[in-house]
Amino acid sequence: MAPLHDLQGVSILVLDDDPDSLALLTFALRMEGAVVSAADCVAAAQTSFLAQPPQLVVSDIAMPGTTGYDLIAWLRGLSPAAGGQVPVLALTAQASAADRQQALAAGFNEQLTKPVDLALLLTVLKQLLQTAPPRPGLGEPEDSTAAL
Repeated sequence: MAPLHDLQGVSILVLDDDPDSLALLTFALRMEGAVVSAADCVAAAQTSFLAQPPQLVVSDIAMPGTTGYDLIAWLRGLSPAAGGQVPVLALTAQASAADRQQALAAGFNEQLTKPVDLALLLTVLKQLLQTAPPRPGLGEPEDSTAAL
């Protein structure tokens, strides 16, 4: 895969409990120019998110203990100013239509199955980035009247 740097400077938080999957995703996204924070459990992902909210999140769903569903519930409970509307991509080995519907209903913006095709992953992340709401504090006022 030749690096295209399509995600140059985009901050992405990746959560996966499998060390090999985490390393592969982190490497592939960094090759595309992304600034990647890697976490191997929900608690580490939450800490990383609070320290520096990313522009995108990629989360495994099935993990021992707390899961990707716990992370998305926590994220969607945050205010928009705190990053609660960040686009989140679910990664899962469960590939049924019902599994996809469950992920989307839980608050994930999109779902891909493992093993993930890297070209498809990059396409989906770019699409999510384009549809992401403006991030307060990055040149966009949280309240549109604040700029008047």
